[in-house]
Amino acid sequence: MDIQKVYKLANLVLTSTQERDFEKEVSEVIEFGINKLSTVDVQNIDPSFVITQNVGIVDKDEPIPSLETNQVLQNSQDTKEDLFKIKAVFE
Repeated sequence: MDIQKVYKLANLVLTSTQERDFEKEVSEVIEFGINKLSTVDVQNIDPSFVITQNVGIVDKDEPIPSLETNQVLQNSQDTKEDLFKIKAVFE
């Protein structure tokens, strides 16, 4: 596992000591999960790639009434020209 990638994705800033501790903790959690899964008795369960029998069922794509723009924006902290105004996500 690329633990550095986890830090970056979680937006964590850690010292080298914290990184070592975190890596150890993550490894222990994963090991615990794998050990726990290995105790599950699956002898009488047929292999399956689909967890539901509802394969290929799709709802009809029908238009439904939606909210008016002013209703959607009424609780927004900031708006501009009938749109949500937010801080930039990318630099």
